[in-house]
Amino acid sequence: MIVSRAEQDPSFPANVTVTIEKPGKGALKIDALAQDGMIMIENVGYYADAALAEDDTPEKEIAKRDLYVGPNFGNLDEDLQVLMERYLDERGINTALALFVPDYIDYKEQKEYLRWLESESCTLAISPRFDV
Repeated sequence: MIVSRAEQDPSFPANVTVTIEKPGKGALKIDALAQDGMIMIENVGYYADAALAEDDTPEKEIAKRDLYVGPNFGNLDEDLQVLMERYLDERGINTALALFVPDYIDYKEQKEYLRWLESESCTLAISPRFDV
């Protein structure tokens, strides 16, 4: 019996944000969760000003507070939900990505941890001498 990797190790949930922008037509921002080989859409919002779709400054966050960007994904018609999931799947936001994201997060964390250990060992090796 062949067991898929997703069935062997349940992965931790990883937040994924997808922004689809068309020049002059705004942006669609999709907040999703990648876990156990699945992309689960949590929220979809449309921004007429594509620059507001990115949460990279406090000013943009303040400007977005009063905007209505759409209903929660779960409140949308089920057919529309399925179409949105298909739309993402056709663009490569699918099982392969859902499996990759948690693995990459783990890889990146391990790499950063090793870098930290190396910097700490260098710091400890250069520690000051105390003569008694």
